[in-house]
Amino acid sequence: MNTWGRMLCTASVLSCLLAGSGFVHADDSCKRLTMDYSRHCGDVVNLQALYKLKVNECAMADVSARSVWNASGLLLEKGGVYRFEVASDDYWCDKNIRSNANGWEVKDETLKDCFTGEPLEPISVIREWIVRAYEWWRRQPGSKWFELIGISACGSGKSEFPIGLGKEFEAAATGEFCAYANDLNAFYFNNSGSIAVAIRRIK
Repeated sequence: MNTWGRMLCTASVLSCLLAGSGFVHADDSCKRLTMDYSRHCGDVVNLQALYKLKVNECAMADVSARSVWNASGLLLEKGGVYRFEVASDDYWCDKNIRSNANGWEVKDETLKDCFTGEPLEPISVIREWIVRAYEWWRRQPGSKWFELIGISACGSGKSEFPIGLGKEFEAAATGEFCAYANDLNAFYFNNSGSIAVAIRRIK
């Protein structure tokens, strides 16, 4: 489900996301986080003011493809174990390429146009060469284009980790959770859409 679909839902946020999504760990009690799409990861923030999850409590973060950091206002505590999940049919747009949180690869034959839903034409040899040449300039070179990447302890001692459609993660330091679509730093301007990430503390 894309951003517009979520906006049209009249039921609760989770009811909208649960339809056909496989969000087995989410429920209507999940807290909707207030995102800050302009704040830089590493800006001074009062940790006491951040929201802290109790064990078995969950929260929802709307991660924008256009935002470089997506500061969530959620505190991850050192030693805490968290599960992150995204519905497989939720997508965002890398210019005109539709992608879910698992990201896309240059030779993926199932790529679709983000706005029409129609299959994209096979990529040309020249464009493939260009795309591959830029892969090592992505913020996370070892992860796919537009794969969902999380940041633990944004700022001092930060740790970045791939989330994709799901990830269990133990925080090595206390700090704010941020996230982003894996892309070139200079090309967030042509991205659009957002995906909803369910975060549950399990330990």
